Amino acid sequence: MKTTRQVIRILAAANPQHAPTEERIRHALRRGAVSPPPLFAGRLAWRREDIIVLADVLGLVCPSKDQG
Repeated sequence: MKTTRQVIRILAAANPQHAPTEERIRHALRRGAVSPPPLFAGRLAWRREDIIVLADVLGLVCPSKDQG
């Protein structure tokens, strides 16, 4: 499980030219393009599957298997 900040770093490493921002992720969640991951201690807990879907929705390259 990854935090949103970790997800941003992972996606930025895989997409240095088009690094996502927290605002882009929030926008995708608000418009329903991505189902929100489960909460853990009041924070989003991103699983590998969630990161793959998020990358696809944002039009980003999916991170390598060892990063997600």
